[in-house]
Amino acid sequence: MAQRQGFDAFYAASYRRIVGQVFALLGDLHEAEDVTQDAFAKASFHWSRIAAYDQPEAWVRRVAFNEAYNSTRRARRWLVALARHGPRPTCRPPRPTASTCTTPCAG
Repeated sequence: MAQRQGFDAFYAASYRRIVGQVFALLGDLHEAEDVTQDAFAKASFHWSRIAAYDQPEAWVRRVAFNEAYNSTRRARRWLVALARHGPRPTCRPPRPTASTCTTPCAG
């Protein structure tokens, strides 16, 4: 229980600061919040080990920065693929059949 309270206090003290730093890196607040949440989730899982570090915030920041870099790489690869292959083809609407046709048929 004490570890949980320690993590909660750590989270409350450092969340906004790390979000701000990741936002400066990404330029997108929502993405920065997502990346930071992922980093804190990983930290909570390993908190018994990370709490013993001299600067646990540095560990969370590094994990968040790594995830931010991965996110931008994924976006860049997607844009390159889009430029190379074009957008995904859209499905053609189904052809009307006699049972779905609402206009009178000639004949």
